[in-house]
Amino acid sequence: MKDFAEGLACACAVLDVASYLTYNWYARHKKSNPNPVMWAIWSCLALTNLFSYGTMSGDRFKATVAMTNAFMCVLTFVVIMNRRRRDVADQMRPPPIEPYMKVVAVICAVAIAAWAVLREAKYACFISQFGTCVSMSPLFKELPKKPSAEPV
Repeated sequence: MKDFAEGLACACAVLDVASYLTYNWYARHKKSNPNPVMWAIWSCLALTNLFSYGTMSGDRFKATVAMTNAFMCVLTFVVIMNRRRRDVADQMRPPPIEPYMKVVAVICAVAIAAWAVLREAKYACFISQFGTCVSMSPLFKELPKKPSAEPV
C-alpha cells in the first residue's frame, strides 16, 4: 500500500506541474486574464499548506503534492507579476479586488496565526485548505456563465 501511495503522490505532482505549466502558457500569451491579488493569496495558502502539512505528516512523499503545488503557485504568481509589469507600461488596468479575496486573505492570516499561537500544524493545514476551497467558489459560480472569462 505504501508503494501505491507514493506512486499516487508522484503522479499527482506531475499532473499538478503539467496543469500549472499549461495555465502559465495561456497567461503568458495573454489568453487568460489572471488576477495577481488572488494568485498572491493562493501562493500564501499553498506555502502555509506545504509547511503545515509537511510538519503534520512528517512524510516527504505525502508532502510531494503540497510541495509542487506551492512551488508552481509561487512561480505562476511571478509570471503573472512579470506580465502585469509589462501591462502597466501599456496602461492595462488591473482587475478589481473582490470581497471574497479579502475573506480568503483573512482565512490565510488566521491559518498562519493558528499555527504560530497553537503550535499545531494540523489546524493551519485544515484552515488553509478551507481557504483554498473558499477561493475557488467564484470559479464554479462564474465560469459556467462565460467559459472564456477567468473570474479570478
